[in-house]
Amino acid sequence: MTTPSEPTRPTFDDVEDMEPQDDARPDRIYTGHAGVPERLDDDALNEATEQERVDAGIADYAPSQVPNAQDDLPDGTPDMPAVDQTEIYQEELAEAQRVAREQGS
Repeated sequence: MTTPSEPTRPTFDDVEDMEPQDDARPDRIYTGHAGVPERLDDDALNEATEQERVDAGIADYAPSQVPNAQDDLPDGTPDMPAVDQTEIYQEELAEAQRVAREQGS
């Protein structure tokens, strides 16, 4: 018996009645074997599989639809040099090498 706080899992009947939305499967053609193109787009098939897993309740989200974790920098932001190319880093590196040489002798 289910309780109101327990999430319900989709049943086969629920999945059977689903209408595909934004289906990424290839359109049928009439020149390939059984109406399937000779070359399938693997990326499109992967996206279709991810979306079908979400629609069926097997997965919470489609990984290909998740935005990047890092936002783009605002317009006008100057490009920052690599840390090891800065003057401060070079000075500290030279100091660390000098101290290492003195301790080694």
